Amino acid sequence: MIVAVSHARDEHAPPVLSALRRLGARAVLLDLADFPLRGRIALDYGRRPRGAALRTPAGALRPGDVRAVWWR
Repeated sequence: MIVAVSHARDEHAPPVLSALRRLGARAVLLDLADFPLRGRIALDYGRRPRGAALRTPAGALRPGDVRAVWWR
């Protein structure tokens, strides 16, 4: 998965994400303005940690699935 960290009004991110999807990549926009009202961060810890996830309006983003980040 490729994560673009940007905002909803970024006019450059949608065409880049669309092009990546056409090439077969899973690409999503992470808008930090979604936190904390529409998104949250979930962390597991202890003897058997299950990991971490960012819950966003677009779905859950698990760090182990992310292969690249594009910070706009």
